[in-house]
Amino acid sequence: MLRVFVTHLAAHRDFAADLQQAFFRFGISCFVAHNDIEPTAEWQREIETALATCEGLVGLLHPGFHVSNWTDQKIGFAMGRGVPVFTVRLRQDPYGFIGRFQAFNGNGKQSSALAKEIFDAFRRNKQTQRRMNEVVIGLFEQSNSFAEAKERIGYLQELEGWEPSYSTCIRSAARPTTKSQFPGCTRSS
Repeated sequence: MLRVFVTHLAAHRDFAADLQQAFFRFGISCFVAHNDIEPTAEWQREIETALATCEGLVGLLHPGFHVSNWTDQKIGFAMGRGVPVFTVRLRQDPYGFIGRFQAFNGNGKQSSALAKEIFDAFRRNKQTQRRMNEVVIGLFEQSNSFAEAKERIGYLQELEGWEPSYSTCIRSAARPTTKSQFPGCTRSS
């Protein structure tokens, strides 16, 4: 799974949680502080670790986002590491360094539709493209039904930067076996 940090205001934790769930179906594992930090854990260390290991960041720009003591710092941390930072406009326009990039329009949008748009953006992004190819192949390999495999084969058709090992993994996934015999493939029925 691609590891993504979602920064948001505490007042919008439910929306962040919905988006976290929607991303999971696309092979994206999100860190949402309000959901993922266990009680009694040293919360600042948890946040710093998640920021240091994420492969991308999504900022949910609700009104007041800029006023928070933490949201801008999280974005700055990710930008300083050079990972892709995507913002979602939710009645707050991007500003400062993030203002130079077009934001996703999240106003009135269901979290599942927004997750799909951001999933597609990570697949097209030059920094995450290869990693997302691996995620998409893994999703196909782990399909539990024909309908799921049919949906995911559409993602396979859109892969850019095809590598020979992808064909081996896909062929292996299509065969009913008990365990994949090819290194680099994730299937283990």
